[in-house]
Amino acid sequence: MTKFFEKRSGRSPKIYAYTELSDNHKGLIKIGYTERVVQDRMKEHYPTEGPENIKRYKILFERSSMREDGTYFRDHEIHKVLSHAGFERVGGEWFKCSIDNLQSAF
Repeated sequence: MTKFFEKRSGRSPKIYAYTELSDNHKGLIKIGYTERVVQDRMKEHYPTEGPENIKRYKILFERSSMREDGTYFRDHEIHKVLSHAGFERVGGEWFKCSIDNLQSAF
């Protein structure tokens, strides 16, 4: 029997974005990619907890990047769209943009 279609993988690719809650990061959004639970990924960004009841970051965006055909895209594609649209890349995966801008790029 011939296989026409590959099975969809068990991956759960997603684009996520967050900001740090310090004045130094005001107006900046970090856009990333993960195939894991976003909170688990955030523990890698922030391996030590801050003082009790003081939040260090806020997750602003989390969406599946899986297309209906089983393919998916990564954060680099979102970065490229934002850069071409004129949004300033502040360093690495950080951009001066709004959540609305990110949603439009997505």
